[in-house]
Amino acid sequence: MEVENKSVKRKEQELDKDMEDLKKEIEELKKELENQKGEKEKLIGEYEKIKNYAINLKVDFENYKDIVQKEKIRIKKEAKESVIKQLLPIYKNFSIVMNNRENLDIFAQGLKWFINHLLKQLKILVLNLLTLTKMINLILLNMMLLRKLKLMR
Repeated sequence: MEVENKSVKRKEQELDKDMEDLKKEIEELKKELENQKGEKEKLIGEYEKIKNYAINLKVDFENYKDIVQKEKIRIKKEAKESVIKQLLPIYKNFSIVMNNRENLDIFAQGLKWFINHLLKQLKILVLNLLTLTKMINLILLNMMLLRKLKLMR
């Protein structure tokens, strides 16, 4: 009986030790689970932040495209108006020249003046167009650079 008691006590001690080890292991697993929950929440927060950033970036890009499109339309309209304003006096003078067809000397001089004046105005228009194109390219480049700088913040 004494041997049995010692054996039972030894088994109880082993069970108690196993129980303590299991409790420690359970506590470690709980801590690990809490850490993983914290990491999960942190990752979810980062994901939401990146998702919102991507959405804002897409909206900003769509707005940028709209602004550029409106600016192109405005520039084309102003360019057309400018061309018409520059060519309208030439057209009026051409009408005057055409009304003087009876006198060939005056008609020839008027026609020569008209052609020279038209070529001069066309050169000016081409130079203005080239300058305008360069300005538009610079504006678009600046807008893109500003957009990149804004995104870097």
